[in-house]
Amino acid sequence: MAARSWRWIAAAIAAAAVIAALVALRAATSKPPQTAAPAGPVPDAPPPTAAPAGDAGPAALVTSARAEAASGNVARARELLTRAYAQDPSPATLLELARLDARTGHCRDARRAAQRVIEAAAGALAEEARALLGEIGRCD
Repeated sequence: MAARSWRWIAAAIAAAAVIAALVALRAATSKPPQTAAPAGPVPDAPPPTAAPAGDAGPAALVTSARAEAASGNVARARELLTRAYAQDPSPATLLELARLDARTGHCRDARRAAQRVIEAAAGALAEEARALLGEIGRCD
């Protein structure tokens, strides 16, 4: 029974990673009008660390973060997303971070990040952030 639960969880994480990749791809290709990038550091984020060998850019870090999250290494995924956001404070990356925080039970961090996406982005990206806020609900 436990093995079946783990398979279900792994499948759900993989499906979420695929959906997130498709959303990010759509956001990257459609480029909705954006206001200024959100000010300040990502809430409760560790300080950015040195880039890996090859000086990976934000897109490569987001791709690696999705792979880490799909394999269950959410701490590493969060670190990679934080680094990507530090390099390029894009609302799409912040939304990825908000989704990861929501999935891992960091309700307040997820809400703050999603609200910052709504302030910084327009169109589909802002709608996705609003939908995430609806899914998160209240943080008690």
